[in-house]
Amino acid sequence: MKHSVSKRFALVGGIGLWLTAAVAHAALPPSAVATGAPDEGDPRIEAALLVDSTQVKPGDTFRVGVRFRLDPGWHVYWKNPGDSGLETDIAWDTPGSTVGALQWPFPSTFRTPDGFITTHGYEGEVLLFAQARASEQATGSLNLSAAVNALVCEVHCIPADLMLTRSIPVGPATVADTEAAPTFDAAKAQVPRPTKDTGHSAVLALDAKELTAGKEFTGTVTLTGGAGVPATEKDFFVPERNPGVDKVTLTQTAPGRYALKGKAEPDAPEAEPRLKGVLRLGTKATGYQALEVDLALAPFVAAAPGSAPTAVAKAPSIKDSLAAVKPVTSAAPAAPQESSMGLGMALLFAFLGGALLNLMPCVFPVLALKAYGFTRMVRQEQGRVGAHAAAYAGGIVASMLALAGAVLA
Repeated sequence: MKHSVSKRFALVGGIGLWLTAAVAHAALPPSAVATGAPDEGDPRIEAALLVDSTQVKPGDTFRVGVRFRLDPGWHVYWKNPGDSGLETDIAWDTPGSTVGALQWPFPSTFRTPDGFITTHGYEGEVLLFAQARASEQATGSLNLSAAVNALVCEVHCIPADLMLTRSIPVGPATVADTEAAPTFDAAKAQVPRPTKDTGHSAVLALDAKELTAGKEFTGTVTLTGGAGVPATEKDFFVPERNPGVDKVTLTQTAPGRYALKGKAEPDAPEAEPRLKGVLRLGTKATGYQALEVDLALAPFVAAAPGSAPTAVAKAPSIKDSLAAVKPVTSAAPAAPQESSMGLGMALLFAFLGGALLNLMPCVFPVLALKAYGFTRMVRQEQGRVGAHAAAYAGGIVASMLALAGAVLA
């Protein structure tokens, strides 16, 4: 009986959500809305191409974005997905206008039950948007297209490849869309701002003067200014991809004071490492304010002799590893034994091993995204497609030959 009641509530809730979505999409053309990531016959994500204006004047700016709605328990990923996942990608095709950088609201943090894997992204509903500008010579209408590549995950992950299109008329004045504009404003309020734009100042003090390859480091980040620095909630800091830094965390020790802990990567980065990420002040009860953090860390040096391999002290090669294995000796050298496995059997096992790896849950969705990338190249010039195919195939063959050469050596 309890299960039956739960199903009824779920059905009523689903109908309510469908009616809400239908009303919200009444003003959107069918081509601007798409669903994907089917699971047991039901799509787990819905995407809609939104514009904050119903008419655009040549040379004026407007906002364009993709709003994602996900089933409960499902999420997509931030620009730094974390320990697994793929960054949500939106490729714009907007003749007659240009689109700026994508704006990312502050993400949520997800962890597996054992706490081993941490990822960052969005659940429920989120709008990823950008500022656009119409050309001075724009006439008629602006055609907007967004190709969305997203990995939609619960326990397992399903790729979603969606194409959204719509057009906006060009006129003598830019007219705001009274329904869409508040959605953009709400998303903008969640986008982290540079500390200088909020009146804050951030200072980083490391406990060591250098970052040693492969070693942990600690320090303190101090935030001052603004209208004060309020307390924070759990997962208030999300790092971006920081070249030279493997993992980094901040722990609040006092309002405006945070203990830094991280680990340097084993390979030296091209430039001096920096600490980049987003930091959210406040709580759900008091309200949030999200800031961008961008601070210099310290010079990067090789690890001391005898420590983990670094870019300077290269990891042992296969040849070195084989040479380190002591052979078993006897009074008389034994004749080499031939393998009982034939070539055909070896090729069969190699094929089965490769198929098994590519069908793993963490790999298979990536293959689908790559296949979709190939299909999107159909519209490009034939020479460019051929060059891409040659480079892709050449890279695979060269990598395999290098590995085979190392084994034979």
